Amino acid sequence: MKHLLIGTLLPLLLVGCFPEREGEGQKGMDSDQIVPLEGQWDALFCIGEGSTYTRRSLVFDTNTKELWGRERHYSDSSCVDLLSTTDNIDRMRYSLGSALTTDTGMTAYKLDYYYTSTAIVPDFYTIVSVNSDRLYLGLGDDTDTEAERPTRLDFSEYYIRAD
Repeated sequence: MKHLLIGTLLPLLLVGCFPEREGEGQKGMDSDQIVPLEGQWDALFCIGEGSTYTRRSLVFDTNTKELWGRERHYSDSSCVDLLSTTDNIDRMRYSLGSALTTDTGMTAYKLDYYYTSTAIVPDFYTIVSVNSDRLYLGLGDDTDTEAERPTRLDFSEYYIRAD
């Protein structure tokens, strides 16, 4: 059973790890197979001062198409001594859209957020790209219109795959 599970999941994890060649699309594939978002992604930095420091994370559940924040609170600036965890921060639905090429030549995908389960029009628009164990989001604030969607990735504040 263990080998069957690994044999089933490994191809899905590898999809999106290799750049596609010009003119070759992944037609008919679910965008979650192309962009491996599933799981927890940790921010690089630990923020805070005094006696409490926080490391923020993004958690994607590709089965339910939900995204939420997680904060882990530490007693040290190296974020080693865990005090507590806050989960389900800003829980929302998400959808992945079509691919676009950023100004650096990387492929990114449209990422839309919906704060309510019944929303038809997204509340926020951005882009996302996964390269190996790094997740990059659009540069600047998430926008509230499709026309203002970022077209550049933020390479200074990326997330690292945690699981």
